[in-house]
Amino acid sequence: MRYNEVSIIIVNYNTAKFVRHCLKSIYQFLKLNNYEVIVVDNNSPNREIEQLQPEFPGVKFIFRNINDGFGGGCNAAVKESSGVYLLFLNPDVRLIDNSVELLVNFIKTHENAGIISGLLVDSNEKPIYCFNDFPDLEWEYINLTGNGYEKEINKLLNR
Repeated sequence: MRYNEVSIIIVNYNTAKFVRHCLKSIYQFLKLNNYEVIVVDNNSPNREIEQLQPEFPGVKFIFRNINDGFGGGCNAAVKESSGVYLLFLNPDVRLIDNSVELLVNFIKTHENAGIISGLLVDSNEKPIYCFNDFPDLEWEYINLTGNGYEKEINKLLNR
């Protein structure tokens, strides 16, 4: 079996429009040479996702007859993947640069890292809260009470 450096996995359920934009951004910005893209459909009733196959012949499409959620779709795609690293993208994500290559380089050089993530930004390229340190009692208290939540989020976003 030939291995890829990265397998990009996208789970679809009636989100073909978003998947199209996501795939276009991958092919526009991703400069890695050794990757695969897998779109797994969780039994979408509207079947629009099937129209993307001719438009993206390099993408591996998996059509399932079950919808067991995002995790189930991801697990089905992982079984069909050949990547050393796995990148799970929601259908509404669009790449705006070649940051996937930065993620791959980071994980290769940080052997203690098990999971990494890119930074999400809004339409003005302003960071969106999508990460955190490992939760501790202080964080749980802030989440429970809401006391200081905005301050903590702003500290995270300003790192």
